This record gives sequence, structure tokens and C-alpha cells, in this order.
Amino acid sequence: MRLTPRLIASRLLTLRLATSRRVTARLPGSRTGRALVVFWTALLLAGGIAALTLQWLGPIRPPPAVRQVAALTPRPAIRIRPVPPAPEPARPIATPDDALLEAAPDYDGFELPRIAADGRQARLVYAGRPPRPSVPPHPVIGILLEGLGLSAADSADAIGSLPAPVSLAVSPYAPDLEPLLAEARRQGHELLVSLPMEPLHAPNDDEGPQQLTDDLDTDQNQRRLEWALSRLQGYAGVTNALSGLAGEGFARLPAFAPIARGMGARGLFYLNATPGADRPLGVWSATADVRLDETQDAAAIDARLLLLEQTASRNGHAIGVAGPLYPVTVARIAEWSRGLAARGMILVPVSSLATAPEDAGPAPRGGR
Repeated sequence: MRLTPRLIASRLLTLRLATSRRVTARLPGSRTGRALVVFWTALLLAGGIAALTLQWLGPIRPPPAVRQVAALTPRPAIRIRPVPPAPEPARPIATPDDALLEAAPDYDGFELPRIAADGRQARLVYAGRPPRPSVPPHPVIGILLEGLGLSAADSADAIGSLPAPVSLAVSPYAPDLEPLLAEARRQGHELLVSLPMEPLHAPNDDEGPQQLTDDLDTDQNQRRLEWALSRLQGYAGVTNALSGLAGEGFARLPAFAPIARGMGARGLFYLNATPGADRPLGVWSATADVRLDETQDAAAIDARLLLLEQTASRNGHAIGVAGPLYPVTVARIAEWSRGLAARGMILVPVSSLATAPEDAGPAPRGGR
């Protein structure tokens, strides 16, 4: 026999009446007690009727129109934040190559960089490992720390503590450089030469006896450029960052133009440590965005590193410059770099952010 809602209700009502008579017959004479029993019995039976009815009817389905709209409504996409590629193992920088060197005419026993006969250039041969291509692209950050060589202990700590993409600039005044430079190359740090150039507030600030200055003629400044470039070998570029100064006084003068072209003719790139400075002509170059250590204070350095990240997020890339080399600066950059990939950014050598000069023709063989 098929159970219908009417049949179920009829049987439940018969059961309720029979139960009510039996229970009422056993209740004491209290009218209130009998009423309570009848009330709760009726309530339970009504709940049972409702449950059986719902089971018989099955789940309620929406009207066809509602189902059609629901099927056409797209579900919200799940946004997954892309993770940058894991840092690659450090690749040692190439050791000085005789094909990229020539004798310095004014400095016996010293050599200058040059473009090799096969077209190879120091800015590429001695560059740090660029990042692996990533899709989608991630903001990239380059950092240059200058002052390598002025303190052997602090320099060794920086070489061992900082990740390989951090570029290191070497003072041409530093003595006994070769052991430090060999270790820096082994650890994957690309090297730059700090060029002594007249600061903005000269003569109150001074960059040493070999500084380039408007007080000298072009030939004299070229000889001082060659003096600085010949103090070491195996570097990719040149920077005006030296001992916490930026040589911006000389960099703003017309006398700097032939110096910049001289760097480019030797296959080097130039990193301008003065944020907002104009790009020089005749040389691959990049410009710093943030000075990281205006004060030697951990909290202040952390704040400047945060500004560097914000600049990279806004522009897609950013360069920070720090120096001279102090332990607190090294410690804060090392700590900051450990969480950079988790924040969606990639640390790169500063050479990978250099761009071709606006007045250049086609890039030479091997150019980026």
C-alpha cells in the first residue's frame, strides 16, 4: 500500500487518540496534569507528521528559471599570489681575463679594462647572475654596498653574510685587495670600482688625492680615471659612491661627459648613486632610487629598505645604495633579504638593471 500524506496523517491521528485515552485513564484526577500530557503528546505527534511529510516530498528544488540563472552565474575566481622563483645557487664570477685587459700607458705594471677583440665586455663577463625569467614578472630590487676593502674584517663579513645578488663596490684607495676580491667572486658578488669624484659640498667634502674635479682639464681627469680603473681587475662597472659620498658635484658638470664615454668605451656600466640624477651619455647606466643608510641606525635602515620595496612595487624595479661598509648596515640588509621572496620580490645584481645609453647605436655583440 502506498503511503500518502493523508493516509499518514489519518494513522497518526488514530494513534494519538488511542494513546491519549490510555494515558488519560492512568492519570490522577488532576485536570492540570491531564492537560499537560495531552499538550506534549499533541506536540510530539505534530512533529512526527511534519518529519514524515518532508521525507515523502524529498528535497525542495528551485524553479527551473532559478536553476538556470544559478548555472550561468560565474563563481568568483580564487586569487593565488604568485611566488617568485627560489634563489638560484650562487655562481662564481669569472676571474680576470687577459683578453679584457690592456696595459695602462701612464701606470707601469697596471692594466685597464677594454672590450675584447671578439666583442665581449666587462659589464657582461663579470656581471652577477641575472634572475630566472618568471611569469608573471615580479618587482626586482638591486642593492650596491660600497666600501669593500677599507676594513678587511668588515669586508669579509659582508662577503659571507650578504646574498650573492648584492653588488659590492671597491675603493681604489684600499690596500691588499686581491684576497678579498677573489672571495667575493667565489661567493657570486659582482664588483664595481668606486670612482673618486668631487662631491657637491667641496671643498668641505673631499674624495682623496685622485678625485676628478672641474679644476683639472680633460686629459688630467682621464688620467685620474685610468688610475682608479687600473687599481684592480675583474669588475663589471663603475660608481660614483665612495665613502658615503656620491661625487654629484663633478657628475653634474660638462667635464663628466668625456669621463662617462671613456667608461663606455672600455665595456663598463655606470651606477649613479645620486637618486634622480640625469643619465650620462655614452655608457650603459642605472640610477639609484633610495639611499639606505643616511644614518647608522637599525630602525632607520629598515625604514629605508621598506621605502625601497614600495618603490619597486610602484615602478617594477628599484636600486638601493649603501656605504661606507658598517656592520649594522650589513646585518639589516642580510635580515631583510631573507623574507624578500615571500613578499613577492626578487633581488638582482645592479648590472641587470643597467640600460643602454640613449645616444648609442645597436647594442654590441653580447649586449642586453
